[in-house]
Parts: sequence; C-alpha cells; structure tokens
Amino acid sequence: MITQEISLVQKPFPNSFRQSITPFEAAQIHKRKLERLPLVRQTVHQLWMVAAAARNTMPDND
Repeated sequence: MITQEISLVQKPFPNSFRQSITPFEAAQIHKRKLERLPLVRQTVHQLWMVAAAARNTMPDND
C-alpha cells in the first residue's frame, strides 16, 4: 500500500490578525476540497496507469 498526504486547497494560516478560521470559511474550504477531489482521483489513476505501462516494458531479468 502506498499513501501520500496532499492538500487540495491552501487554507488560511493563523496569524496575529486572524487567530482562527470561522465556521463559514471552514465550510467553504471543505466545499472547494470536495469539488477538486474528482480531478485528484483522475490524475492519480492516470499516474498509476503510466507507471504500470512502464513496468510492462522492463525485461524479465531486471
């Protein structure tokens, strides 16, 4: 199994002017993440297909 942590959107970081994000901002961030998830799944699938195709071209003695 291979795992990788990715960030689908950049969240605002806490600083001296913004101590925390509001529930509305959290909901907007979650919505944007869900919108981008299909593209991430498609991209990862394509990457695995390319890797699998490259694997088949290796000679048996490698």
